[in-house]
Amino acid sequence: MYKLLQTLILCGISISTFAASIRSQEAILYVGTVQTVCGDVAEVALHRNDTFINLDRSYPNQSFYIYLPNYKWEVKSIFKKKVCVTGQVRNHNGKAQIIISNPKQIKIY
Repeated sequence: MYKLLQTLILCGISISTFAASIRSQEAILYVGTVQTVCGDVAEVALHRNDTFINLDRSYPNQSFYIYLPNYKWEVKSIFKKKVCVTGQVRNHNGKAQIIISNPKQIKIY
């Protein structure tokens, strides 16, 4: 009985750890909720004073992007790296996004 309980606890921990984040392609299904979204950086784009970090595919084919308004972040070191960001998932013209105020909110792997 102890071994069964121990196995169930370990399975529960691994499942909850896996469920703690979603893939960038799935983010559109979670609009309006707070999620940790992960994906590979395909492009870092600057437009006016804003930074857009497109995951998995470049603009206009990205399924998800991180938006830093009023922040010019000219960083190339995260290109092709896996990143995760936590925040409220929003829908902007059919693309999922999370708006952040500081690049430190992005975890780089």
